[in-house]
Amino acid sequence: MTTSTPIDLAEPLASMLDAIPAGAGRILDLGSWGGQLGAWLKADAPERVVYGVVDARLGSMTAAPGMDRVFSLDLEVDTPDIEPGSLDCVIVGDVLEQVRDPSALLRRYAALLKPSGEMVCCVSNAQHVSVLCELIGGDYRNVTSQEARRHRFTWFSLIELVLDAGLEPEIRTYTWTQNTEAVIGAAAPLIRCLGVAPDRAEIYLSAYQYVLSVRPRNWEAGETDTPLTFVACVNDEAQLRANLLRSPCLQPGSPHQLIAVRNAPSAAAGLNYGLDHAEHEIVVLLHQDVYLPAGWTKRFLAQYRQAVAELGAVDLVGVFGARSRDGTREHVGRIVDRHQLLQCAVALPTPAQTVDEVLMAVPKRSKLRFDPALGWHLYGADLAMQVRANGGQVAVIDAVCFHHSKGSFVLPADYNLSTRTFTAKWQDKLPIFTPCMTFRTVGDAADQEV
Repeated sequence: MTTSTPIDLAEPLASMLDAIPAGAGRILDLGSWGGQLGAWLKADAPERVVYGVVDARLGSMTAAPGMDRVFSLDLEVDTPDIEPGSLDCVIVGDVLEQVRDPSALLRRYAALLKPSGEMVCCVSNAQHVSVLCELIGGDYRNVTSQEARRHRFTWFSLIELVLDAGLEPEIRTYTWTQNTEAVIGAAAPLIRCLGVAPDRAEIYLSAYQYVLSVRPRNWEAGETDTPLTFVACVNDEAQLRANLLRSPCLQPGSPHQLIAVRNAPSAAAGLNYGLDHAEHEIVVLLHQDVYLPAGWTKRFLAQYRQAVAELGAVDLVGVFGARSRDGTREHVGRIVDRHQLLQCAVALPTPAQTVDEVLMAVPKRSKLRFDPALGWHLYGADLAMQVRANGGQVAVIDAVCFHHSKGSFVLPADYNLSTRTFTAKWQDKLPIFTPCMTFRTVGDAADQEV
């Protein structure tokens, strides 16, 4: 966002300012830092309509001169008298940690946004290295009492909150603190022991605050929930508990079947076992570190059946994939992967050449089976190639989920073996486009296009 007035706006206000959509003409500021940001936005461009909100329990918004209107209300339960679907932006700074039900607040205020509107949220990071230092030092009281926060968010719990509220998050920037390198470096053995990628751990431990853009998902209500079978290979019980088993659709009393296959010698062995023992019409094959937000199953079923209606019989669907566009790779789909929202400007559902193994689904009646020769990589791309070789349809649908991987983006060493096996098997179909790589020749991963 370009500003016309010189300003010395300290972090995190400056980060919030940069995240506000260019051209936003109708803005609501939920009392962020006493209304300083909203007041500045109005002073900078008087033609903007800028509303403010102050929590009636906390007193007046003294730093909000010149706003078009300031609403005094109870943030826990109230919404200002503003026409739904009329705002370009809602600013939520230092608020989500304070209210009893941050999910309800997000839903209420998201209803005021236009379909193209955005929330801009600033949230403190409970994973910051200072918390680690106080825990190890035995003085966690300072952290727990700071600003009397009701909630503490890490990047993972924050994204989960936003998705469950029916919104989509994109972390725009971080507010950094200085002189954290020594502590993070000293913690390197612990980080490796926990299986967290060091480069990502550095981000999560150094970020003092996250600034997010949050957008309405604009999902239409899905049909009545139909039971699904979920199949996942498990080698990390903690990851399973923290992600897939936390999904609202898999809580006690769920109509869905979950087959968690442990100690499988390959992805094929585990997933084929799941296909053989599935009880329901559609089988969802996914990673143990995937979180399915509230409402996901209804959205998935609606999109699955829309894909069948628009594309004909569909033998394999995914939420993210790739295909050829004039001989180059085109990504299709949407997913929150680690700390980023991956999305493509392609209408969904849509055909694809391959889908990402993070989440895919097949009809139970399918005769498809995974190839154990591929080990733990490229088994989804291989399944897609089987479908296409048999004249079937592969599609990507719009059912956003959260891939909470602890791993790095660097490909593991055994990926080369899978690459050689895969490219030799399908050499007459090259080039093959997958979400991670374009395969043009038979050989190792190093010989391909990342």
